[in-house]
Amino acid sequence: MTRATHPAAGHSPNSALPNAILATAHPSKAALLKTTPLKTTVFALLVLASLGFAQDAPTRVVFVDTQAAIAAHPAGEAAAGLQEQARVEIEALNADLQGLIDRINGGQQLSQEEQARFQQLRTAVVAVQERYATQIQEVVAPALEAVNEVIRQIAEENGYDMVLDSVVAGPEPRGINLVVFARTQLDITPLVIERVRALEP
Repeated sequence: MTRATHPAAGHSPNSALPNAILATAHPSKAALLKTTPLKTTVFALLVLASLGFAQDAPTRVVFVDTQAAIAAHPAGEAAAGLQEQARVEIEALNADLQGLIDRINGGQQLSQEEQARFQQLRTAVVAVQERYATQIQEVVAPALEAVNEVIRQIAEENGYDMVLDSVVAGPEPRGINLVVFARTQLDITPLVIERVRALEP
C-alpha cells in the first residue's frame, strides 16, 4: 500500500511540498531522486512479482494521487502557502546574488564589500531554504497522517491489495514509468479527497 510522502521538486501547484524546497537547498538530494534504468527495472520486476499472477484470486490494484489528496487537507493548504512565501523570498535573494554572479562572469573584480555581500547572500539562500523546509514539514505532517489513514481505510473497506501512487508510478520525469496505462476506474483519488475534506478540523 502506498503512503503519502513529501513530494519531489517540479510538481504542479497542487503538488506539495517540502521536497520542492529541500531539493533546491541540497542539489545532491535532488540528484538522488532520479532512478537509474537498472533500479527502475528491478523495482518494476519486484512489484510485478508481488502481484502474484499464479494466485487463484487476482490482486486488486488501484491508484491515488497522494499529493492532490494532501493539498485538499487544511494542513496541506497551509503548507502550500508557506511554499509560496519561500519561493518569493528565495527568488528575491537569488536576484541579488545573480547580479553579482553576472559581474564575476563578465570578468569584473568585486570589491571586498561586494565579496562579503556575495557570501552573505549565498549563506542566506541556503538558510532560508532550510528554514522553510523544516516549517513546511512540520505544518504538512497532519495532512500526511490523515491521507495515509484514509487510504488505509478505503483499501480495507474495498479489499484492495495494493494502492500505488499514480504520480510516482507514472511516466518520467515525475515517476519511474512503472505503469504506462491504467483504467480511470482504478483511480481512487476523488474518493480519497472526498474523505479527506470530510474529516473534522
